[in-house]
Formats: sequence, C-alpha cells, structure tokens
Amino acid sequence: MRIEHQYQETLPFAWKEDGRGESDRNWLQDIVETTPPFSDRWTKARIVQLAHELESEEKIANSLRAECDLEQYLCFEKTVDREYVINTLNDWKNKKFRQSVGRNFEVFVCQSNPNAFLVVSRITAADVKYNLPPLERFRPLFNVDELAVIIKDNDIKRLTLRTHGYGTSSEGFYDAFYREVNNLKNVAANKHIYIGYNWPSEAPLAIFGTWFDWLKKVSKTSDIYFKFALVLSVSSIIIGSLSNGLLQIFKWLFSWQFFSLQPQWIGLISLVFVFWSLAFYLLREVAYQGDRTRAIYYGIPDLAEFFSRLDRGLYKLTKSSVLQPLQINIIGHSMGGFVVLNAISLLRYHFRYDEEKPNKFGEHFQLDKLILASPDVPLELLRQGRNNYLRTAFNCSAQIYLMSSDRDIVLRYLSTVGNWFSEPSIPMSGLRLGNVYLPKQGENKPEPCIRILFNSQKLKQPKADLELFNKLNYLDCSEMKVAGNRGGVNFVKLPLNSYNGLAIDLGNIIFGKLAGVDLHGGYFQKHTPSFAILNLLLATDLNKKEIEAEIEKIIENSSIRFLASQD
Repeated sequence: MRIEHQYQETLPFAWKEDGRGESDRNWLQDIVETTPPFSDRWTKARIVQLAHELESEEKIANSLRAECDLEQYLCFEKTVDREYVINTLNDWKNKKFRQSVGRNFEVFVCQSNPNAFLVVSRITAADVKYNLPPLERFRPLFNVDELAVIIKDNDIKRLTLRTHGYGTSSEGFYDAFYREVNNLKNVAANKHIYIGYNWPSEAPLAIFGTWFDWLKKVSKTSDIYFKFALVLSVSSIIIGSLSNGLLQIFKWLFSWQFFSLQPQWIGLISLVFVFWSLAFYLLREVAYQGDRTRAIYYGIPDLAEFFSRLDRGLYKLTKSSVLQPLQINIIGHSMGGFVVLNAISLLRYHFRYDEEKPNKFGEHFQLDKLILASPDVPLELLRQGRNNYLRTAFNCSAQIYLMSSDRDIVLRYLSTVGNWFSEPSIPMSGLRLGNVYLPKQGENKPEPCIRILFNSQKLKQPKADLELFNKLNYLDCSEMKVAGNRGGVNFVKLPLNSYNGLAIDLGNIIFGKLAGVDLHGGYFQKHTPSFAILNLLLATDLNKKEIEAEIEKIIENSSIRFLASQD
C-alpha cells in the first residue's frame, strides 16, 4: 500500500528557529546515542535527522540502508524503504512522533545462540546508568514484532524468561546471562527460547565508586541535594529547639541533679542523632529502597508491556491460523520474584481472567513453571481471604518451585530493615518467602518453617492459606555447599539455631566470599545441584511425578532438601 505525504514542506526540512529547533536536535541526538542502532526507535530518529540534510525520501532510505549490514538485520532490510520514511515524517509533522518512538524496552538476540534473547527495560533517571548490552555479544532486534516473527517462523513451543534481583548492575547481568546461555545449551535450543529480562537496578554502595561518577551524579541533581539538606537542617533546628526546651523543663523539675547530668544527656542525644543520620545515609547507599521503587515503576509495567506487545505481534501473524499456546516458564530471583509475580498479576487482569483456562494469559501464552529463587516477597500475603498479586500469580501457574535458604542474610537483615519503613506491619517486613527452610524430621515429611532472625516458626499458621502453601514445591538449599568446588549458598556446614546463628552468619560473610559462596544468588552457579535442577525443570517435558523422581536423584548426595507439592 502506497503511503502519501501529509506534509507540504519540501525536503530538506529546516529546523525551527524559536528555540524548539535546538531542543528537537538535542532530543533526536540523545535517542541516537542511547538507543541500539538499527532498532525502529533509532531508525526513526535518524530519518528525521536526515530529513533536514537530504533532498528526497529515497535518498534517506538509501542512506540508512547503506549504514546497515542488511544480511544481519533482516527485519530492517524488509521494513526500511521509501514508504517507511514517509510514514515516519508524517508522524513528525503531525506531532505523533513521540508516540511512535515511545519504547519502554529494547529486545536483543544473542550473537552466539539464536535461541537466546535479552529484554532491557529503559530508564531515564539521572542517577542510574542505562548501558546497552555489548553489541559483539547481543544484536538489537528491530522491535518486539521481529521476535514474534522468529517465534512463528521457527515454530517455537516454549519460552523461558529469567530476571535478576536487587543490586544487579546491567553490565553484571549481561555477563552473567551470557555465561548462563552457554551453560544452558539444552534449554536455549530447538523449539525453546531463553530470555533474560534486565530491569533498572542500581549497584549498592555507589559511594565507593569513582569520585568522577559521584560528582557527575551530584552535579545533575544539585537542586535536589540542596532541598534535602535544607529540609534536614530545618528539621534539626526544630528538634534542637524542642530538645532545649525540654531540657529547661527537666532542669526546673529536677533541680541541680539533672543540671549536673545535662552535658552527658546532650552528648548522648547528639551521638544518637549522628548515628541515626549515618544509618539513614547508609540505607540510601545500599540502594534497596531505590531498587524497590524502580521495580514498581519500571520493572513490573515494562515486563507486562513486553508480553502484551509480543502477544499482539503474534496475533497479527496468526489471526487467520490456529497457533498452540506458547508454554511459558518464568524465573524470578530476589526482588525479581516481586517483579515477575506483579507482572503476571497485571497480565491476568489485562487479558481478563478465564476460570476455564487458569494458566492462560493473552491469546498465545500459558504459564507452565514458575521458579522463585530467594523471592523478596512478604509471607504475610499468603493469608486466607485476601486477593493480591501473589495469589493471582500462584493460581495462574501450573507448577511452582521455591528455592530458598534460611542463611540468606540479604533477606533476613537488609530486606527487613529496608521494608520496615514502607510496609504496614513488622511481620510483613520481617518475614520473607525466600527464608523458608525444611528442618530434618527423620523419616517423616518435613514441616516447612521460616527463619525470623535466629529463631523460627512454622510456615502454616492458623490464618495461613494452606491451598497456596500446598501448591509449592520446596527446595531448601540452606546448607548447599559444593564439595571440592567453589560456590553455593553456604560455607558453614552446621545447622543454624538461636545459639550459633550470628556466628554462622559472620562465618559465611567473612570466609564464604573467599570460597566463592553467594549467600543470596548462588543457585545459578553452574556446578551446584540447584543449577542442575534448574536445567532439568526448563529442558524437560516430564510429568510431575517423573520430575520429582529426577530431582530426588540430583539431590541424593547433596544437602538440599525437597518437599513436593501437595496440590
């Protein structure tokens, strides 16, 4: 279909001279510099730039095609022509361009494995780096519709999406995912694609980074820092004035006895105030609350949008034919569990809940396995009579596997303190699903418990929703230590109790790092039994009983404990 001009101005266009021209030039250049080359967003920005330099739409299209390796970027080669250029310029002149280039995520394919992909959530915040994946490892797709074409043309039957947790820099995730793809060759192969989802996360303790990065960050947000300092100063003046007034009242009431202790009281109050200030600043630098906010405002909606757009792209390709639902596996680690559970819940409401097809969302997706590794999710949500994102996601999943550890200090300490400021109750902030463990109980089936600090309590309390707990397949990795190799999620091979808990935590922190132990994320290390289980769950189409038997074989000589679902 031939597209007609909707603009009267002849090429090349002229930039506006009222200040908007400079703003438009800067904005387009920013898109070109921060967007993967030869994606549709990048291409549209380049078209508008070239429209102010070249004399015809044909020359613009030919110039862009000359920049691109058309054998590698097949969707670009099929899409970018004279009509595409005219359509883009129509949007520019009709003030629809911002909408047409609005993208919350980018999609990449792995250069070494055509069945592995990256989905990267975009962020524009000044204090968080947005780094593109290395182009020698990952090639950008034109848009998510190209992924839909790949799925249809290759008759893909299964899609696995895996996301990261708190405190994971984009560069760190790109490297880890690339290694993971090479280690999961049986997964990212044949009719199965493997997708890594990178949502905006900030590396903790950025204060110990380079001074240049810190000064650059401060310079961009100097007004905000000044506002924070001003509010803190005013608060200090108010608190100091009130404290002085109270001291005078106590002095009058208790006469010379209190007056003689006044310097000590002032010193104690000052010391407490200083330590509280340092604690608040340290809490900010570990970036936990910042990551939680980015997960809510970027990670969750962008993941839901990805599935929604992919479903729409598949529908365009298959609306005249019958396509079997794509089996979906989703892996969420740490705060990534919070992200995927909320995204699944959003998608269920977006596509409308169908009781006859409880595992289906959209026209083409059916949720098979949900795998949660140390999920940073409140246990409080597993109560009777409450509908929430966790219940919706659990009811949508055919199988749920929980990999957890009671020695995960990130959840036991940092998550508790970080969520204490935002969640409505202490039990909600202090009990996380990722700290569940299975105590030894002889020949009897273990009763799942949750570690609080050093003491623990049974998972199934009077108000707990047993139906949801029974859906879980429990994999207790608390004591998983790899004999003869580095890694795992534990270094000290002793049962944790109320007497030795602190010593075990300190031992894991001090010596575990030297032994390659990752207390929070060691489930994904190649030589661990948990990784072998992960490979089994993703690469097989066995039924539930067969999977349980294979898991028992894998953990036979390990310290992992397994309790199959009672659903």
